[in-house]
Amino acid sequence: MKQNDEPKADPVRLLEKALEIADKTKICQESVLWLERQIDAVSEDFDALNAGEYDHLGFLEKEEFTLNLTRRMRTLYSKNKLEQKLLDSLESEMYSVDLKITEIDSAEKED
Repeated sequence: MKQNDEPKADPVRLLEKALEIADKTKICQESVLWLERQIDAVSEDFDALNAGEYDHLGFLEKEEFTLNLTRRMRTLYSKNKLEQKLLDSLESEMYSVDLKITEIDSAEKED
């Protein structure tokens, strides 16, 4: 047996961690897709506003509608940016776990 400075990682715990990360990643990806659909919907409302579909509204109502759309778009973009960062973090974490699993697999093949 070889003596390593680091204690041997538990493969079962690593696989459990990988499954947990995969679940979180799936949820995050679904959230990003939902946010992108919401952003598209707001964009369509902006297009409709510019195309005159809301001309039946008064000036103040149009301004309020535009302001609400702008706020919603900013909020959606901010949330989408945060979700993308979380997704990047989860992918990085999964890569790290994958490297550890590969190291364990290589070490077992050497023994």
